Amino acid sequence: MTRIRPECPEDFDAIYAIHASSFDSDAEALIVDDLRATRDLLCGLVAQRGGVLLGHVAVSAASVTPDDLRIAAVGPIAVVERCRRQGIGSALMQAVTAWADRERMEAIVLLGEPSFYTRFGFQPARQQGLTCSWTSSDAFQIRFKGDGRPVHGPRVVTWPHAFNRPTT
Repeated sequence: MTRIRPECPEDFDAIYAIHASSFDSDAEALIVDDLRATRDLLCGLVAQRGGVLLGHVAVSAASVTPDDLRIAAVGPIAVVERCRRQGIGSALMQAVTAWADRERMEAIVLLGEPSFYTRFGFQPARQQGLTCSWTSSDAFQIRFKGDGRPVHGPRVVTWPHAFNRPTT
């Protein structure tokens, strides 16, 4: 059985390894470390089975200008390769959306595959007139809390500085 729980300092090396092995470089792993170091990490969750970490998701504070929307950014998220397509990523995302609702976040944003994230209530952010500096594609998505107030553009979403790290 997979257990989702908050990360703790003893997990940091394994979390780094999960992200570094899941992407083409260690950029995402370094983003997670930077989010912690700058105290921009609002929530870090791990998926654990039999004492072994199998996945991780980071959630950080984001902002929308010109607005006062209480918003969080999801990512990076990663699952060890041998355990993909076993529901671990979905379990992490369900835990993130539950966390966001408990924390009274009005919305959460992410960059990801629309066909995966729509099942969690995400929609293309550009439909709300939201943009970010990285992309205007449908990969930039937003999920509003329950009956949360939609925003109407133009609005710009800004992630923490850790996401501006150059990729190698």
